[in-house]
Amino acid sequence: MLYGFFRRGRAGYLYDPPCLAGKVEITLNAGEPPLSGCVTFLVDTGAQHTILNPVDARRLGWTFSSDVPNVLVQGIAGEALAQEVEASVFFADPDEAVLRGFSVSLLILPYEERLLKRPSVIGRDLLHFWDMSHGPYQGVLEFEPVWKGEVRAYEAVIEDRHPR
Repeated sequence: MLYGFFRRGRAGYLYDPPCLAGKVEITLNAGEPPLSGCVTFLVDTGAQHTILNPVDARRLGWTFSSDVPNVLVQGIAGEALAQEVEASVFFADPDEAVLRGFSVSLLILPYEERLLKRPSVIGRDLLHFWDMSHGPYQGVLEFEPVWKGEVRAYEAVIEDRHPR
């Protein structure tokens, strides 16, 4: 099971938004180290795709390139030409001591003033792998895996760092 959290006291939000922390890895060229880092995603059941905001993208070392395809993205902030890259997104499952990793076509928003305060978003392309329990007043945000058999997910064992 994965555990999310609610961002408390965010200006401009009527409710505390549900979030899930993960690690993003983008491999640009074989043999080179990937761009990687931790990202806090807003859980958005209305978003079709997982999106990396420009601030998180820049922190990971992303720079826009003419070699990467552009995709028109429409959302609450209007339209933008995002860049689409293949990436891996990892989430820690503490109950089973594994990292759950997913291949995803990640959309990266351009570094434009109007988009800088937009959150990175986990969309339905990844959310459909889980049943979500959402109880903001109880502080509960849990994701139970729903896959059976073979799926795009892959796992890596997390080393147990606690002495026995």
